Amino acid sequence: MTPFADPGSGHTSNGPVPLQLKLNYQHSHGWLVDFLEGLRRGEAWAMRCSSCNTSWCPPHRQCPRDRATMEWHRLSGLGTLLQATAYEGTLPFQTEVQKITLGMVHLDGAENAMLARLGVDMNAAVAGLRVQLACAPEPITHPAQAAWFLPETETP
Repeated sequence: MTPFADPGSGHTSNGPVPLQLKLNYQHSHGWLVDFLEGLRRGEAWAMRCSSCNTSWCPPHRQCPRDRATMEWHRLSGLGTLLQATAYEGTLPFQTEVQKITLGMVHLDGAENAMLARLGVDMNAAVAGLRVQLACAPEPITHPAQAAWFLPETETP
């Protein structure tokens, strides 16, 4: 590797270069607005295929099976936890370190599963646990963080 010169410092280095990037932009929710805004309200919205009647949540623009058009409809928000994992760290666009439990949840009435935060300790996050979509605690710094599930017996 050829050393590079660090302008203004008078020395060269083969090591990592510290860079700070700043990006400000406005991002539209696009066609997912009904799904993402529903999550903020504790509502599960899916898309149902007009041909095979299969529902997908998270939604797809076209049916993955037959490429037919899709229509929005609301699910109950009840589901089953398939797998879970936990870590201590930060969520995207946040700086507060916290204990975070994530899980794959299969919503009743949907063909697929979704990744979501769980409002339950990792020791209680066992496969087969029945969960209910609920309003996520603030702050929510990215719309997908609103996917928040509690055990079915603890939902308000």
